[in-house]
Amino acid sequence: MRLTKLAMLLALALVVMVPASAAVIIDPYTDGQFNGFAGSGSFNYASVNVGLFNRVIGVTQTLATTGTANTSILSSGGLLTLSVANNTDADWVLTYTTGSPVDLSAMSSFLFSAASDLGYSLGFQVNGQNSSTSVLVPSGNVTGNFGVGFASFAGVNWANVTSIVISANGSKAASDLDLSPLVAGVPEPSTYALMGAGLLALAGLARRRKA
Repeated sequence: MRLTKLAMLLALALVVMVPASAAVIIDPYTDGQFNGFAGSGSFNYASVNVGLFNRVIGVTQTLATTGTANTSILSSGGLLTLSVANNTDADWVLTYTTGSPVDLSAMSSFLFSAASDLGYSLGFQVNGQNSSTSVLVPSGNVTGNFGVGFASFAGVNWANVTSIVISANGSKAASDLDLSPLVAGVPEPSTYALMGAGLLALAGLARRRKA
């Protein structure tokens, strides 16, 4: 348990080491939200203020085999884990909104690291405009460092960002999707390496706990 906490602190520390002038943290995943839903249907977790934005996580889940459909979330220590039971198919939507527009005009990309058991496709939307590209999180015990360039969004006023939506879709039966803090910044190899190192440690510890 002590090693797990140290790894979680490492992941968060590595992200916040990025200079403030070079990055804006959209969601640090330190709010401690934990909850689950049972049964088929669509559900929204409670709104949580995560700094510049308010976050709502929604899930639409269906029973894939027999029993009861189950999903859960945990946002803690610099890691967001979306979990799906082995009899459940689910799609996740993370919605960030704010009453005070956020200026991201000095940034060029959304940056994050992710790991998944079975693979996910992540779609991004800003101010109602979809990105022309999506992110494929590979399956297996692999950590990837990802970026979604602002140039892939058409017609977004980056000085006046009021909403960000991330959708996660894929083959999700009996799987976890782990995300490091979401950052708007300028891609640099050192930033990716730091974010990936922290999440890799977390992903490895989480999977050893399950074994």
